[in-house]
Amino acid sequence: MIRSQLSPFWLLNMSFIDYLDRIEDHRKDINKEYNLDDMIF
Repeated sequence: MIRSQLSPFWLLNMSFIDYLDRIEDHRKDINKEYNLDDMIF
């Protein structure tokens, strides 16, 4: 496969992963603040 063909998907995928990471970080912050470890977000 040609690298340039993969590029748009790769960028989209990376931004999606970044987005998930941010959600996970946010959850950790919330858990730290309110101690809601057993709650599902």
